Amino acid sequence: MGTTRTRLHGITLRDAAPTDADAVMRLLAYVNPNDPDAFEDVRPNLSLPQQGPLSHFRALMVVAENDEGETVGVLIGGVPLWLFDHPGIDVPLAHLLAERTAIVTAVAVHPGQRGRGIGAELIRHSVRRFTRAGYGLLTLNCCPELETYELVRDSD
Repeated sequence: MGTTRTRLHGITLRDAAPTDADAVMRLLAYVNPNDPDAFEDVRPNLSLPQQGPLSHFRALMVVAENDEGETVGVLIGGVPLWLFDHPGIDVPLAHLLAERTAIVTAVAVHPGQRGRGIGAELIRHSVRRFTRAGYGLLTLNCCPELETYELVRDSD
């Protein structure tokens, strides 16, 4: 995909690369401080080749970085795995739904960079990417303490 400039001074977004694995994992540890290994299954996915329809086939892994090249935010999203475990959904239907249904499983911003709009920019970016890839349903789950988080909708 390349680099996407944001409306935030000094912040750009790009698809995560294998070299981002350590920085991504450090940021993801902030998402669930009671279980810092909760996102360990993301690490192998970061080594997958970058290919469409999203960044890593049906997964979207995007990093936000500052002008110094430091990773200050990350968003992870993709197919909700419960589609394949649900007893009422057969495999053909699960695959059909997987092409149209997605979930943002993690948005993490370095604590020293919070409040600048980086998380909101990552979410806006993911909505555009999933929409362009043909997804009709995108969900974001969060902890109760984050329910007051506000996302200002793009006017464009």
